[in-house]
This record gives sequence, structure tokens and C-alpha cells, in this order.
Amino acid sequence: MDRRKKPLDVAASSLVDLKAELFRKQEEFKKEKLLKDAGFPAKPKTSNKKPSIWSKQNAGVKNRSEKDIEQKTEEDQTLDKSRKKLEEKAKLYEKMTKGDFPGEQN
Repeated sequence: MDRRKKPLDVAASSLVDLKAELFRKQEEFKKEKLLKDAGFPAKPKTSNKKPSIWSKQNAGVKNRSEKDIEQKTEEDQTLDKSRKKLEEKAKLYEKMTKGDFPGEQN
């Protein structure tokens, strides 16, 4: 969609909140400027922000990853065991195709 064709729907309360925040920031800037002109150092800003939702890890993620690692190692062991059995079968089949039957007595 083209933004020029359709204006954004904004609630009046949102505009009032935005204007109030803008006014608050302007007043804060004026106070800092007056203090700076008077020779007082500006106080360091303290951050009262809440931690973001991305900084917190979901519950149980660590346990699940440990289980996944254990499962992966078990699968690898099973795969190796299966590969060895198949290689043994392949060798046995090769012997059988050459006419050398290991299980039979002549």
C-alpha cells in the first residue's frame, strides 16, 4: 500500500499523550540548559527502563536443549551401530556372491 494515499488512523488520546511527552522533554531540556548555563554539571541520566522481552530466556529452554543434546548423542550411537552392522552384511553378501558361503559345510 502507498502511505500517501491513505492517512494513518491515530486516536486522539495517542496524540494527547504524544504532545504531553514532547512538552515534558522540552521542559527537561530547558531545565538542563539553565543548570548548564549557571555552571552546575548536568546530572547523569538514570535508566528506569524495564528489561526487554528478548533479554529474558523462556522457562525450560536450558533443560530442553540438554535433552536435545543427549538425544542427539544417542541417535549418533545408534547410527554408528547400524552402519557397522550394514557394513558386516555387505561383506557377507560379497562373500556369498563370490561363491564362498561361510555358514555351509562342504
